[in-house]
Amino acid sequence: MKRIAGIVLLIIICSGCAATRRSANLDFENRMVPGRLDLLESNMRSNDQEIRNIHQELADLRQQCQRDSAISVEHDSGYRNDWGEPAAGETSRVIRVEGVTVEQVQRALKKAGFYDGDIDGKLGPKTRRAIKEFQRANQIAVDGVVGKGTWGRLKNSL
Repeated sequence: MKRIAGIVLLIIICSGCAATRRSANLDFENRMVPGRLDLLESNMRSNDQEIRNIHQELADLRQQCQRDSAISVEHDSGYRNDWGEPAAGETSRVIRVEGVTVEQVQRALKKAGFYDGDIDGKLGPKTRRAIKEFQRANQIAVDGVVGKGTWGRLKNSL
């Protein structure tokens, strides 16, 4: 009987120690939580600011691209040689695949049903419009530039 009473007493003492230890842990956590919350809130505010900065940078880049695109078109329409062709270097801004000519692009666009003008080798408004319509119809980034992706699909029409 003494043995059972000793075991019960030991269990009571140990459970009291566990409760005291649990209580001490809770007190420690309660003191640490506000500091941790402040740190997390501060990190969150910092991350939110960084996201706002990235959004602003993205908006600025979009505007820059739009300005560059407008400048390129205006620049191209203003500089022509004596034969009415784009000045040297203007064609390379639109056709960026080595060895591909305006005539090849016009021929492929015509066969694909996007160009109804003459195949004259001139990079005029009809050709530019046809390039963009082809890109839109083929779910290619509509930038009016015949790069590897656009030419890869367009040359299949030849």
